[in-house]
Amino acid sequence: MSKIERKELEGRLITCVLPKGKGLPLVQALYEEGITRAHFAFARGFDIHDPPGRGGIPEEVEKDLVTVPCKDIGQADELFHFIYEKAGINHLGGGFMYMTRLSVATPYFLPSMEDLKKASQGSPATRDPGKSGPSPRP
Repeated sequence: MSKIERKELEGRLITCVLPKGKGLPLVQALYEEGITRAHFAFARGFDIHDPPGRGGIPEEVEKDLVTVPCKDIGQADELFHFIYEKAGINHLGGGFMYMTRLSVATPYFLPSMEDLKKASQGSPATRDPGKSGPSPRP
């Protein structure tokens, strides 16, 4: 069995937890800026500002999650500020974001905007069997 060599990476991972419906527009804005490395998913949870439900705990609601890996701290800082403004995180109830150091990273690519739109509507992305997936972007 081989050991995985760990070396210090300069990369960062930006993670955003946003109100439902804010994730896809953010991914589209990143795509328009040439950022093709983003992950969009859903989660359930509640905000401390949400009104209490039964039992005094707020009802869980769906949230959008967007994660963006960055190759270095300079790119990460620039993207962090861009995302903060584009996602509206500076407003009450706008969500939150944080940045962490990457310990291990492998390249991956953003799916087509059509697939992202289908995924945001909760339906599985269906493909034509004769059609291959989106081509990787640099």
